[in-house]
Amino acid sequence: MKERMLIATLGESPAVVTEAIDLLSEQGECPDSICIIKTKDPEIDESFRLITKYVPKLRGVKLETPIEIPIYYDIDSKEAAEEFTKLAKDTLKKYNNKYECYVCIAGGRKAMSVILSLAVKSHGAKKLFHIWVPGNLEKKTQAEDLKRLEKYSEKELINLLFPKLEGERRPRIIDIPIADI
Repeated sequence: MKERMLIATLGESPAVVTEAIDLLSEQGECPDSICIIKTKDPEIDESFRLITKYVPKLRGVKLETPIEIPIYYDIDSKEAAEEFTKLAKDTLKKYNNKYECYVCIAGGRKAMSVILSLAVKSHGAKKLFHIWVPGNLEKKTQAEDLKRLEKYSEKELINLLFPKLEGERRPRIIDIPIADI
């Protein structure tokens, strides 16, 4: 059986990735490794730093070298969209042979999510999904708020990254049917 790879776009909320790990684990599909696709934005770097610090230690998931898109903040031109399309396809080609790929498009820029979804349509993945997060929790886990880490104890920070919510107010996976894209 192939190992599982979570490929995730990352924005300002690192909890989207940690929630994806926990929710996949609840479904019996815990990733063995994670490949993060991110911009060079300093806020996103802070999100990635938190993932790097806590995910391997608390969830035992290996982090691949992140894929940093070759633009600073956004996909803001046709050329940037073409570059990101190639990057998304190359990433899927690289990992689909070795892993069952689970692709989370909840983080990052909207264009990243759209292009990665289209790449999944043409290059495949075991699962394509979004993470729905309650608004109050989403606001608490933005990098802008989390970067003021001194206001949180480590326990509080871990609880924000790995929320234990019940019922209607907990994050959940929203599967996106690949065939319908």
